[in-house]
Amino acid sequence: MSPDSLREIERICHQALSLAPALRAAFLEKACSEDAIRREVESLLAAEADARELFSFAGQIPLFTEPERVEDTRPDPGQDPGQDLAADLGTAGPYRILEKLGEGGMGLVFRAHQSSPVARDVAIKIIRPGMASSQLVARFQLERQVLAIMDHPGIAHVYDAGATSRGLPYMVMELVAGRTLIKFCEEEALGLRQRVELMIPICLAIEHAHQKGIIHRDIKPSNVIVTVYDGKPVPKVIDFGIAKVIASVLGSAADGTQPGAMMGTFDYVSPEQAEPGAVDTDTRSDIYSLGALLYQVLTGSAPLEGLSLKHSSYAELLRRIREETPLPVSVRVKNLQAPELDWIVAKALDKDRERRYSTAGGMARDLRRFLDGEPVEAGPADVWYRVRKFAARRRWPLAAAALVAAMLVVALVSMAIALRQQQRANVNTQALRDVVRKMIVERPAQLARMPNRTTLRGELMRDAVGALEVLSHDTAPGDVVSQLELAKAYLAIGRAQGSFSSTGSEGDPAGSAQYVRRSTDIYRNLARLRPGDPEIRRGEMDALSTWVGLQYRLIQSAEGLRAAQQIEDAISRMSQELKEQIQANRYLSLALTERGAIQFLNGYSEDALALHRRAAAIFAGALPPSLAGDATMRDHWSSVQRELAISAWMFAGFGPEPLLAARRGVEAQAGCDTPICRMRRAQVQGTLGELEWAGGQRDQGIATLRESVKAFEALADEDPANAVYVHSGSTVRNYLALVLAKQGSGAEAVALAEKSLRLPGGADSKLFKGRERRLVHQITLGAALLGAKRFAAAETHLRDTLENNRDWKPNEDLRWNAMHLLAQALAAQGASGTAQGASGTAQGASGDELSVAAEAFQLIDAQTNRGVSASVIKAIAAFDYALAVAHLKASSPAQRQQAIAALDKRTVDLKTRYPELTGALLEAPPSAADLAGVRALLIRTPAAARK
Repeated sequence: MSPDSLREIERICHQALSLAPALRAAFLEKACSEDAIRREVESLLAAEADARELFSFAGQIPLFTEPERVEDTRPDPGQDPGQDLAADLGTAGPYRILEKLGEGGMGLVFRAHQSSPVARDVAIKIIRPGMASSQLVARFQLERQVLAIMDHPGIAHVYDAGATSRGLPYMVMELVAGRTLIKFCEEEALGLRQRVELMIPICLAIEHAHQKGIIHRDIKPSNVIVTVYDGKPVPKVIDFGIAKVIASVLGSAADGTQPGAMMGTFDYVSPEQAEPGAVDTDTRSDIYSLGALLYQVLTGSAPLEGLSLKHSSYAELLRRIREETPLPVSVRVKNLQAPELDWIVAKALDKDRERRYSTAGGMARDLRRFLDGEPVEAGPADVWYRVRKFAARRRWPLAAAALVAAMLVVALVSMAIALRQQQRANVNTQALRDVVRKMIVERPAQLARMPNRTTLRGELMRDAVGALEVLSHDTAPGDVVSQLELAKAYLAIGRAQGSFSSTGSEGDPAGSAQYVRRSTDIYRNLARLRPGDPEIRRGEMDALSTWVGLQYRLIQSAEGLRAAQQIEDAISRMSQELKEQIQANRYLSLALTERGAIQFLNGYSEDALALHRRAAAIFAGALPPSLAGDATMRDHWSSVQRELAISAWMFAGFGPEPLLAARRGVEAQAGCDTPICRMRRAQVQGTLGELEWAGGQRDQGIATLRESVKAFEALADEDPANAVYVHSGSTVRNYLALVLAKQGSGAEAVALAEKSLRLPGGADSKLFKGRERRLVHQITLGAALLGAKRFAAAETHLRDTLENNRDWKPNEDLRWNAMHLLAQALAAQGASGTAQGASGTAQGASGDELSVAAEAFQLIDAQTNRGVSASVIKAIAAFDYALAVAHLKASSPAQRQQAIAALDKRTVDLKTRYPELTGALLEAPPSAADLAGVRALLIRTPAAARK
């Protein structure tokens, strides 16, 4: 189907959607020129009554890309255009429509005369009649607001806004009388220098928009009008109709486009905009468009020729945008003696946005450096190049010194030889740098969906480590570009080895630490040199955040807390603009989350919960709509919500807060099928399933846990070396085993626990976290054996577990869990005496049960931890001890009195406050009946108890 047919379909659909359903058939009979078009329109209307399907369709074929403006659509002489248009559009306040100037995808632009309060000609843009759907009106209003908040000589000003008498929204703008950028350059026969000078204010205008939180997304020659003031050309950027708001500058962040829709014009859209379902666009997409615009200004043609649906399929066009590299400017322009322009254009058009200019202002500054004869940032770190530039800027002083130069011939020859050697060394270093970047940064990112990606990524990085070490020795501290690449490479290796995040790792935090430390050191030095550079500061925050996570896994609490504080301090000193550019809120909430985890390790559970609440509150309880399309932010948001859910449950008790947080975390990953999204969704689902089961939704909780386990197993099958998939999956498997054991499915619970125990230990198996993880697996198997009523096997297994872990001090809650289960196994065995529950009769329990219960009570009673989980554990420990004393025939009155005192001390505030399930073993506090039963046993005399 031709583009003209697609445009006709779009127009007819919009008009039909403004009619009542009963009137559409008659309208389509008259409006459709062909049966095929009518069938297509009817299928679209049937698919979605409110036109959302139409916009989804636009996401696959760029229907909403505005056509090039018509330069002159004035009516024939003798006609009265104002009257005809007024009849169609209605009156527009004090503005009298004079003539049509142009049109776009959703609006018509006219020249109009304002009569009051001042008399002047203006441009007025009115939404098309018959196209005022809620979606287009929202986009139109967004454009009005976007233009209203900007104040820059390079951007057309907005004077007024309103609606015509027919209800069509309009906005009144500065009338820019001029020619489009390319037409101006051609008609005025501008030279190379004049064309470059014209691009600088365009870049600065776009930088102003970015500073206001606006991405233009449709930078092209027809959206830059050049007018002449006082004999000088002044370019003005127009048409922000498909702009994206990247910050909450309008009260709430907004976009005005449908997710997945490719916005812009083929010749100028960035590769990331051409990705299927692309939503992750930022200001660097405009940098690419500026590069394409500069390319056309210099060469007269777009970077990639033939990008048209007339010549290629839509999919092929997108592939070319993503993969095809334009010819250098110097190839297109004969006798161009300006390699700097090749470098500047190549940097702006780089397929990897990380290597483009970080700001439009940076590109403007490089163009100014070129015009001033200074070295450009886009150029190579070449000493000879910089010497030539120095000489070119000081041509006459050097000529005057020619007489002296004769005396320095020998020195100059020596210097020339040295410079040539340095030039060759620079070429070799650049080649080595390219290899390292591709092997460590670029290639691993391309493995995102490949099977065994963690193994392949690790091999690539280990192969490149030697080259990286050579580069680190040969790179000067002041070479910012090279130092930045080193920092990125070291951080990539560190994350791949030991960062326990959704991107995965080999699970080796100790091996990772040396590389992450080097990265943080380099970034810290670079931040001192360029404190306002967004790319450097974002990298610094990434490195510090990774370092904090490593310290948590290495149980280096002091260093972890110090690094987390560094993040907070660094962000507090940043300007508001810089904070928005690097998404500082993400790093701030991450620092708070990690501090909370470390404080929990240190026994400060109340502090942990407060920190996790602060981390979630940074986003006011919900991820802003402007960030919903940012995959990194969604992943982070889910992680923060999961930590809050766990802390709130463990330290404040089961209730709405943890359930709501867990559900938010799952919902944030909806509609995403990348491995990162699947991992994070599965992880938060595990927490949600545990909470559902604890809150009484037993079947739903088990179903959610099974779904999480299944997702992790699928991920581990794809990438078995990924420690995150393996260990996070085993955590959820353990929870499922525990709930199944409590519900009588002991055999399945045992099978699940044994599967976790068979997992390889991993690179951190000898470190605290690795040993702790194995202890959790062992305790889970003990609980599963109890659920299967294999009491003797449970006793043997739990005794072995405690004995094998006496040489190190794990989390005391875990040691208590093992003792608690062992006491249950002893109480349940006939060899220890038949224990029929707290309200039943005890017949001859052995001293083993009392010994284990007493040791467990002493261990946990001495803890200073506070919060619901700690209180519940202490209450259960006191109850276990009291029950063991009651079971023992030979217990003395002093022992029984001591048991009653322990019971009263630890359960008095739990009878009414915390009846819900909590704790690592999904245990509940003793019930009122249990407390009454064991108390009755304790106050009896031994003789009475035997009757």
